[in-house]
Amino acid sequence: MIRKREPRWQSAVERARVAAELMEEAESLTETSTIATPADVRRASLPPPIRAELPPDPPPAVPIAPAPAPPPVPPSLDGALATDPDNVRLLVERATRLSAAGHYRSAQRDLERALGSDPADADALAALGVVLSRKGLWSEAVPLLRRVVDAEPGRAIAWYRLGEALNKVDDLLGARAAYERAVELEPRSAKALYGLGIVTRRGDPDVPTLAGGRRQVIRVVVDDLAFLPADAIVRPATTRLDPTTPAVRRLEQVGGPEFTAHMRIQKELAVGAAVVTAGGGDLPAEFVIHAVIRSETEPVSREGVARAWQSALQRAQEWEFARLTVPPLGTGAGNLAVEDAAELMVQVLKVHGGSAAFPADVAIVVETPEDREAFEAALKRRGAAES
Repeated sequence: MIRKREPRWQSAVERARVAAELMEEAESLTETSTIATPADVRRASLPPPIRAELPPDPPPAVPIAPAPAPPPVPPSLDGALATDPDNVRLLVERATRLSAAGHYRSAQRDLERALGSDPADADALAALGVVLSRKGLWSEAVPLLRRVVDAEPGRAIAWYRLGEALNKVDDLLGARAAYERAVELEPRSAKALYGLGIVTRRGDPDVPTLAGGRRQVIRVVVDDLAFLPADAIVRPATTRLDPTTPAVRRLEQVGGPEFTAHMRIQKELAVGAAVVTAGGGDLPAEFVIHAVIRSETEPVSREGVARAWQSALQRAQEWEFARLTVPPLGTGAGNLAVEDAAELMVQVLKVHGGSAAFPADVAIVVETPEDREAFEAALKRRGAAES
């Protein structure tokens, strides 16, 4: 609040004090410490003395209107729900925030309560389907997501989520139909187009099967790792989880502070280890697998890269990540040649696929057509050796 400036002289006593101070100051400026009289001025041809005049009394202060009261503070979401515990909109909003923070159990409770109040609410059905999907309960998510597309057939994201869930339960025909509908509604949806490509390739009888009857798809694409959709991204890292290449460093830029906050560790990891953290920001995957390929004292080696890649694939199996994206591991100046990395990665991937159901789709993401040719040649050689 801006205060009104107080007048310099508040009373007659104050004005008298100020006048005395002015006179004392004037006296100090003369050689004799006295005020010259008019006669003295005329005799000495001095300039006329300074007259110290008191200012007139200040005008009466104008009253200041009181400041308007601040707007009322809106109640918190928890507070609003305490007042109206069955409000469907508030329950869905809180569940969405809880789910984004990884609190799936609490989010599920809110959404089940919302559907208890309104069993046909499409937003609550969709949100619960997402929560169950993130918990890996794909078969339970499918009927909820079907109800969403039945209620709102023009919702492209709902068709995409249904296609994703159907793909997870191996209903390839249903998944393909759902993805195709999503693409019809939103032709530029990268996620829906990618999913459609996955189920199309999975339906190809020439693709070798994984353990459990699932078909493994290995693709080599020239793309940007930070923008290709997947369930998880494999990120080569140091023992302190620092990035190892410019392409990997872009993940931090796209993921932002939310992603980097997940990478705080208490002590260094071992070369050959792999750990899973959440993604964040605009990353195209919900999770990131950090494959440790070198330390300050242990440089990149074929053995270290092979162990790290095997560990990353084991994490994918444990977490049931169906779609994985990975850059060439251990390449760069002074490290492995692209051809060496390709032979090593393809060999480890083929061995893993012979006994594990996940990942079902692996996209090796390279930066140049020459790198793609190196990996495709390694895939052909490994395929010929196994035939």
